[in-house]
Amino acid sequence: MRGSTVAKAADAVAGGEVPRAEAVSTLGANVELYSYAGSQRANASDARRAQDMIDEAKESGALDAKAEVSVDNLKLLVADAAQAEELAASFDQDQAQRKRILEDDGLVAGFGNNGGEEYLSHLMTSESLIIVGGNDYLAWKEKMAGLLTKSQNPDGTWSGHHCITSPVFCTAAVLQCMTVERDAGMLRAIALADAKDLKPAADGKAQP
Repeated sequence: MRGSTVAKAADAVAGGEVPRAEAVSTLGANVELYSYAGSQRANASDARRAQDMIDEAKESGALDAKAEVSVDNLKLLVADAAQAEELAASFDQDQAQRKRILEDDGLVAGFGNNGGEEYLSHLMTSESLIIVGGNDYLAWKEKMAGLLTKSQNPDGTWSGHHCITSPVFCTAAVLQCMTVERDAGMLRAIALADAKDLKPAADGKAQP
């Protein structure tokens, strides 16, 4: 398991030690943001996979053009019903988490003042939103611009006020958080490469 608090949370979720449906704050020094961001980031690959499968099926005509991501539609595309259910759950979790992260200022504030863990959590959220796609990243970026401008040092850098304080680390995390769209293709490719192998239903076409 990796060293940082947020990374530990992500590893715990990915390794099955913590349910994907919840972000357990005890893994994040009792600061929910850390484990929440780790959970969201660990879940992004499967959420993106679910969306891509539905989009590809619509383009091929295997599903109706208005079909949405749902467990029933995914069961038409994946031979293993349990895997279809897991993909659907990942997508639903992502939708719920992105809604809350945009609306809950208390969650986004983390410890209450910014340390490196807050900046890293914000970066992980940016990556999650970019990987899964949709328009929420633009709203998140605007939210972050307002928040991060307030904590910027006079010389243009950022420093942590607790735990991880390094201006090099914090500035790097902030810059990546605010420019992650430049790495969208790479992040999505890595996420899909990390996704679990799925056996398509029958010959790969949706079954009636």
